[in-house]
Amino acid sequence: MSSRVPLTEGCATSLKKNKGIGSVEKAFEILNAILQNGGSARLVDIARATGISTNLIHPYLVSLQRARAVIQDGSTGRYSLGSALVQLGFSVLAQSDLSGAARDMMISLRDEVGETVLLTVWGPAGPICVAKIDGVHSSSFEPRIGSIGQLTATAAGGVFVAYLEEEMWRELLDTELDEMGKAAPSRRWLTRRILETRRIGACIQAAASISDTEMRKLGLLKSDFANFASLGAPVFDYSGAVRAAIVILGPSQRIDVSEEGRDLAAILSAAKKISARMGQGG
Repeated sequence: MSSRVPLTEGCATSLKKNKGIGSVEKAFEILNAILQNGGSARLVDIARATGISTNLIHPYLVSLQRARAVIQDGSTGRYSLGSALVQLGFSVLAQSDLSGAARDMMISLRDEVGETVLLTVWGPAGPICVAKIDGVHSSSFEPRIGSIGQLTATAAGGVFVAYLEEEMWRELLDTELDEMGKAAPSRRWLTRRILETRRIGACIQAAASISDTEMRKLGLLKSDFANFASLGAPVFDYSGAVRAAIVILGPSQRIDVSEEGRDLAAILSAAKKISARMGQGG
C-alpha cells in the first residue's frame, strides 16, 4: 500500500503551477521511507523504498544527520528519525485533537490530585511524553516533554504493553530486556502486570507493586524507589484503539496507589472523559 497521502484536486493543481525544490522533496521521501520501515532502516531499504540510488541517498543522509533529522546507529549502520523531527512532531501534536481534548481534563486532574499529570503517545521508540501539567509540588522524577519512557519501568509503558497489539511493542521490549541483562524483570512479572493493568483499567507503578526480587532484578533498592509512584490509564478513540496514556506522577507518600484510592478513581474518570471526547462510545 502506498504511503503517499493523496492531495485534493485543488491543491494538486495549485502545486503543479509552482516550481518546487526537488532536493527538499527527495529529503522528505527519504524520511518517509525510514518512518514506513518501522522508524529504522538500512541504506538499501531506503533506496528500495524511494527508487533513489544509494550513491545519491548518502549525501542527503549526511545533511539530515547534521540537521538532527536523522541519526545513524554506529554498530548496525541503520538510520532512525532524529530529535529535530521529534520536536517538530511535538509541535504538531500540541495542536492535534488529542491534546486539545485532553488539556483541560489534565488541568482538572492536576487540581484534584495535586501532582504532575502527563500525556504520552506511542512512538517508534516507545511512550513519548507530549504534554505535561506541572503539579503543585516539584519532583526529581518528572520527565521532560519529548522524553521516551521505558516499557518496564513506567506506568505509560505498562499501559501501552497492556492495550496495544503485541507486534507493536514486542521487539522494543525484547531489546530493553536484553540491554538490562541480569537486571531484567521476569517474563512472569511482566505478564502479571499486563493482566493486572487490564483488570484494573490502569497501570500502577510503585515500589509497593514490585516484589523485592523483581526490584533487585531492576537494579533498584526499595529505598531508591520509595519516593516514586505513578498511575497510568489508557485513552481510547472512536475505534476502541488506545491513542494515549494519561499519567499521574509524584512522591509515593502523596499518591494513593491502592485500587480503592481516590487517585486511581480520579485518573480513570479523566481517561474515560478524554476517550469520550475522542469518540469512544459515541
